[in-house]
Amino acid sequence: MVRVASLPMSSRVARVCGSLVVLAGVAVGAAFSAAQPRAVDRGAFEGEWVLASSVPRARERVEAAFELALRDANPLMRAVARTRIDADALVARRIRVEVDGEHIATTLHTTGDHRFRTRLGHPAPVTTETGSEAQLTQLFREGRLELVFELSEGRRWTVLSLSPDERLTVTTTIDPHRLDDNVRYVLEYRRPRRE
Repeated sequence: MVRVASLPMSSRVARVCGSLVVLAGVAVGAAFSAAQPRAVDRGAFEGEWVLASSVPRARERVEAAFELALRDANPLMRAVARTRIDADALVARRIRVEVDGEHIATTLHTTGDHRFRTRLGHPAPVTTETGSEAQLTQLFREGRLELVFELSEGRRWTVLSLSPDERLTVTTTIDPHRLDDNVRYVLEYRRPRRE
């Protein structure tokens, strides 16, 4: 082992610079690795998922998210928004995902079954579970399944993520044009119990 203090100044500088180059190389390699798109195990998403909580509890979460977004709205806007919020239609009791080559079908069972089949990454016209007309793009990105609904009144972005404990976390963000804040809520799903 060589003591740095016993080396001439130029050797110490060279050694420190060499260490910095190695550290920079490791950092660049880690950054490059992190920037690479994560492979998506599409099969892990496929099949049936059921709401992990009770429907009333999930409905409360959705309504609370809307209340939070409406907290600064004027009274008229709050009243109009409350009449349009159909939390029942936004709480999927079951979700089914089917991947067939370049196509994906996602079924959301809310007040009924609403099946959306599109080509992966390509927008397609759909009628949402709330009855609105929209352009839907479904895609796999960064280990998640994303459903992006472009509506006349804003955008709804639903992200399905798998957790290590075999749960499906569904994060929905609604960006309404008329509100300052987004509506965001998270619901958990699990595989149906085998009887």
